[in-house]
Amino acid sequence: MLEITTKENSIEIAVRLYENNAYGTTFGKGMYRRALFNGTIDAKSPTAKYLVDCFNYQDWCNQASTDEQMAVLAAVEADDKKLYSWIKHYDTVTRAKRLVGGCMQFDLDSLDMNIMICDETADWADKQVVIIATYLPTGEFQANAVIRHDSAVNAALAAYYSNQQAAVRAAEKAERDAEEQRMSSLKKSANSILRHLGYRCWSWTNACASAQTYADADVSLRRWTQQHHHQSISQQIQ
Repeated sequence: MLEITTKENSIEIAVRLYENNAYGTTFGKGMYRRALFNGTIDAKSPTAKYLVDCFNYQDWCNQASTDEQMAVLAAVEADDKKLYSWIKHYDTVTRAKRLVGGCMQFDLDSLDMNIMICDETADWADKQVVIIATYLPTGEFQANAVIRHDSAVNAALAAYYSNQQAAVRAAEKAERDAEEQRMSSLKKSANSILRHLGYRCWSWTNACASAQTYADADVSLRRWTQQHHHQSISQQIQ
């Protein structure tokens, strides 16, 4: 086993390579295991694990299948003294493997390694992102894009909290308006009853002048009627 620890741009990585004991065996019709070494790359911060399989240049080229890999091949020259590998992210929980941008070059003579990893999701594990989605007529959301940028996340959160506060203010205003409406209806009802019975209601009006809520006004009315022994008024209000 070959183990190398290095630190570049404040990101510490540990590379471990193991001799492939299954080299030359088949895993399907006409399919041979040609990697000379298998290995892992562990990044400390952000925490991430990657898998590598080191091939000679030709076997490595034969595995290229994406436009990004073709662009890498155009920039990397063949060298018989080197081994090459594409890089896959490894999820230690789900054991899922995901191809990421970049590649690894390993010089067999000097043991120097040239590693480039372009993994946009590595820094965003367990962090918030912005999802651009279309609201479908079925009530479902269709995700169109995922934005991993702090400014976008902050702007989205600010808009969300602003809408939440606006909804709270609207609910509070609606409650105040309803309370005022109930107090107005209570006063009109009490005045109508008192006028109908031929009594003046100035004393009750003064008693509830300081009432701020429907409940306070209702208590003031009932207290006034009890003091003046107008039981019939109280029964009609109930």
